[in-house]
Amino acid sequence: MALTSHAQDWNRRWICFQQADPTSQVWFQRTYTLRQRPQEAFVEIASSGRFCLYINDYNVTTSLLEPLIERQGDTIGVVRYDVTAFLQQGENVLKVWFSPMRDDQRQLSLQLYGHMGGMPFSWSTDESWFCCNAMCNTLANGDEWIDGRYHILKEQPLIGWNPASLAECRQSVLELVQPCETTVRNSLITNYHIVECDSLDSTRIVFRGGVEGHGILRVTLRDMHRGDTIRVNGLRYICRGETDEQAFRRFTTEDISSAVIVGPAWFRSENVTSVEAIRISSVFLP
Repeated sequence: MALTSHAQDWNRRWICFQQADPTSQVWFQRTYTLRQRPQEAFVEIASSGRFCLYINDYNVTTSLLEPLIERQGDTIGVVRYDVTAFLQQGENVLKVWFSPMRDDQRQLSLQLYGHMGGMPFSWSTDESWFCCNAMCNTLANGDEWIDGRYHILKEQPLIGWNPASLAECRQSVLELVQPCETTVRNSLITNYHIVECDSLDSTRIVFRGGVEGHGILRVTLRDMHRGDTIRVNGLRYICRGETDEQAFRRFTTEDISSAVIVGPAWFRSENVTSVEAIRISSVFLP
């Protein structure tokens, strides 16, 4: 929910990946070296899109959609996290997975601050950050495709990455919003059951669970091959080939009343161990 609108835009340093188009999802990354573990530390993120924050490969944004808001005009959501428990002495890798919600070069403004050794510290996004294409896309029609072969928790060397560019900083309304625990507070999780297998094409499986509304379908797959393509309604997912893996949208929602899953020629219902419908209610910011 929205807490306040007193955030200042002109004190922020915005960065962007200039090679991105309005559908591109982007990785931003920066390593900070700390002489000791902070007594307290916070990350504040402003973004014109949705994002996931990882610190030392731990997902700090446990919400399925962050920020959980729908925007109009020039309003930008700001989310603040207590990250004390995620930082350590020595190197700390911050990664942000970004997805646009509109065509805006102000993709990311992040501030890491707190107290260490009794003294305050503060760092902001600048040209020392790196960025690259995330090998995923958010399409104009609301669909999404994700290449699961590029595992988000796998160590990613900065080969092929580019220094981030500074973006124009212009005045707009910033709304500080509370981090949302969508999997706990704002969602209804229902397990589907299979009701139909297409007799003419066994690769097409339909699940229905009687859940109305919009949200996210989360499909758990087993014994898929690396590079296999699975379609779940409007999601196109390329498999990692692990024993069990999950295919689900990361930054968009869909009609969750049914799930139509289409796989390769050998794909069968036994390759789907569960289908979950997660209904999500968003907060509207004018």
